[in-house]
Amino acid sequence: MSQVTNLTFFRAPRGQSEALGAALAALVEPTRLEAGCLNFVIHPVALTFSSYIFLTKRAGFAPGLLPTI
Repeated sequence: MSQVTNLTFFRAPRGQSEALGAALAALVEPTRLEAGCLNFVIHPVALTFSSYIFLTKRAGFAPGLLPTI
């Protein structure tokens, strides 16, 4: 079975970091319940506090075929 790892970067507009963080946090549990999800976490970027990184690991995708999130 193949595995795909994605890193996704998000940056909040000035003054919207908390709103972005809350919106992204709301995605964690539903995404973890999706078929093939091995890991899904959010990391705030400590240097800016307005940026976030998603780390997603999924299983079961054919080589060369990335999921649409």
